Amino acid sequence: MTDQENISQAADSAVTDAPADTATADTAREQGSVPPSDFDGGSGPDRGAVRADLEMLRDVELRVTAELGRAKMTLGEITSLTGGSIVTLNKAAGEPVDLRINDQMFASGEVIVMDGYFAVKITKLLSKEERVKNFS
Repeated sequence: MTDQENISQAADSAVTDAPADTATADTAREQGSVPPSDFDGGSGPDRGAVRADLEMLRDVELRVTAELGRAKMTLGEITSLTGGSIVTLNKAAGEPVDLRINDQMFASGEVIVMDGYFAVKITKLLSKEERVKNFS
């Protein structure tokens, strides 16, 4: 199975498995730790409608970037760059790289080589709170 098929299969199972969260939601609601409105969606769309909406968006292309690190340089330093110049980044070798979707960090991982191409093995997906924090 190719990497693209693996990614597609993982995306399919994420959409297909969505109702499994209901048990967790029901348990949390029964224990009184979460108000019902957080899971019931109130007057919002039902799960079937959300799944249909997600299905419509599956072909939308997003720019995914793996960021090795960053550097701050003065204009003078940049204009003096030539072939063979070395730019030191703010991350050490072996540190996780940032994965971004449309410039927003969503995960980190390690750089690997797969079939002669660089790839990133995801080691951590950011939580919703971390993504919101990184947004600002």
